Amino acid sequence: MAFRPLTILRSIHDAVWGTIRANKVVFAANILLFVGGVGLLVLWIDGWRNRYLPKNFGIVENGFIYRSGQVHGDLIEDVLKEHHIRAVIDVSGDTGRSHEAEQLAVVERMGLERTTVEGLDGHGLGPIESYATAFTALVEARRAGKPALVHCRAGSERTGAL
Repeated sequence: MAFRPLTILRSIHDAVWGTIRANKVVFAANILLFVGGVGLLVLWIDGWRNRYLPKNFGIVENGFIYRSGQVHGDLIEDVLKEHHIRAVIDVSGDTGRSHEAEQLAVVERMGLERTTVEGLDGHGLGPIESYATAFTALVEARRAGKPALVHCRAGSERTGAL
């Protein structure tokens, strides 16, 4: 018997479409579930997750140095308390941007040390003096035994470079 791939594919095609035609409601419901699931996934990736999980949060040195992206205003106080953070080093350059006001209010209310470093762009590049300022603040916090959070907007390039 000869191998006939086109005949096999045609049989599969007919079986699949026959099933779809016979179960239109089930097929439509599955399509809606799939599209809805993809939509929710896109929304989660596009920003909802940052309302529930600190963006790119990581432990560099347990008990002393933490890193992240800009933490959502609804999470910042809990994150700072959970990790006993006493110093925040902001290398985002996001003055007046996303969740900056909430973070500033929480840091002031909690009496934490805050260092804002300007001049660094989102690619981890910038004047060496800006990195020196941030690094000095981090070393001083570490020497004083103050757990520190270093963050930029995304928590990857600038924070990673520091």
